[in-house]
Amino acid sequence: MKKLTNLDGRIEVLDDRTNVDEKGLPTFRSLLRMILNNQVPKNAEESLDVNQILLKLRQVETELEFENAEFKLLYDKTGENQAKMLQQFHGQLLAYLKSCEKESEKK
Repeated sequence: MKKLTNLDGRIEVLDDRTNVDEKGLPTFRSLLRMILNNQVPKNAEESLDVNQILLKLRQVETELEFENAEFKLLYDKTGENQAKMLQQFHGQLLAYLKSCEKESEKK
């Protein structure tokens, strides 16, 4: 099992030229939902699996547990970046997932 913690945490502005209110930045949850909703599944089974992950992400809890296979699919789909997410968002989202994976393995 892998646990995603602080799902409603917001990404950071990494470009000093950007003047954005922190409340306007996306959360890890919203970025995950966006990237999963904007990808083309390889087959029907993958589509159903991604749908299950999206349903879990709709839950209100700030910490959610995923089966290892679910987490792998989540990480792989995020890594593919079919939604063409910009580096500022994509890099932080991947780093977030890696961090959650490492924390889950410690326990």
